[in-house]
Amino acid sequence: MSYHIHTTEGIILRRVPLENDAVYVILTSDFGIVYAKAVGVRKVNSKLKFSLQQYFLSSISFIKSRRGFKITSASFIENLFDNSSKIKKKALFNICKILEKFILSEEKNEQIYKSVREGLLMLNKVDDKDVLVVEAIILLSVLFHLGYVDLSSFDSRFLVPNFDILDQAKTEINTIVKMVNNALSLSNL
Repeated sequence: MSYHIHTTEGIILRRVPLENDAVYVILTSDFGIVYAKAVGVRKVNSKLKFSLQQYFLSSISFIKSRRGFKITSASFIENLFDNSSKIKKKALFNICKILEKFILSEEKNEQIYKSVREGLLMLNKVDDKDVLVVEAIILLSVLFHLGYVDLSSFDSRFLVPNFDILDQAKTEINTIVKMVNNALSLSNL
């Protein structure tokens, strides 16, 4: 039986190590959250392990079988955590945990992927004093696209994280954090 190879861009949210293999939780542009197994990735001579690190943005090819997704190849695009800042690492961890909780497996949502991708690239470049603002913008955008936040009385420019809105977001941070916390508490997750 032959399988179709799917290639998509993805963000490695988490890695679950097995004996020689690993299961990856990946936010992809084409399939939403995917749980994919990489066979032999923990072996010393594995070609995949350098492209499949946690918080990497990579181009990933996989097949979908009855048992789930299996990674066949991957190529590194960018490290989304290229910094030793503890506050950035904590923000990145929080964002990834919330993504895993809220996004259903294999549910494509291009707006969420774009917001998360742009937001994490932005998070990697901002000073530590702006990390919490960027984290809040990313979470607000994700929760809005999932239907947990109503922005009818709020500026919709915050839906795609970018440096143009950073200064205004700093002035609105209390409102943004309140909206995110409300959505998280109402979700019961």
